[in-house]
Amino acid sequence: MKTSEISFLEWQKLFQTDEDCLNYLKNQRWPNGFVCPHCGHHKGCQLKCREHIQCNNCRKQVSVTSGTLFHSTNLPLSKWFLAIYFVGSDKGSISTLRLSKLIDVNCKTAK
Repeated sequence: MKTSEISFLEWQKLFQTDEDCLNYLKNQRWPNGFVCPHCGHHKGCQLKCREHIQCNNCRKQVSVTSGTLFHSTNLPLSKWFLAIYFVGSDKGSISTLRLSKLIDVNCKTAK
């Protein structure tokens, strides 16, 4: 999905919550259902206590965000997705200060 093809209001409706963002990432990572990156098995179960899926075969746990820029971040996914929209839809380049104000984070985080 290109950010230039969608309005800001549509983007906000699609990615209102962190759960919306997580579901989008899950569908992008595993469009045909879960596949374990360790053993290739196609069945896993969602862990209740963590945002991880455990493979039914090898028992390894994997996060939807592992191996992505979202892994081990403290910033909510909804803010990441807003940043992606603003950076992707800006015709030139967006300053760190402007981005920090748009997504309500400090300049160091926006950098």
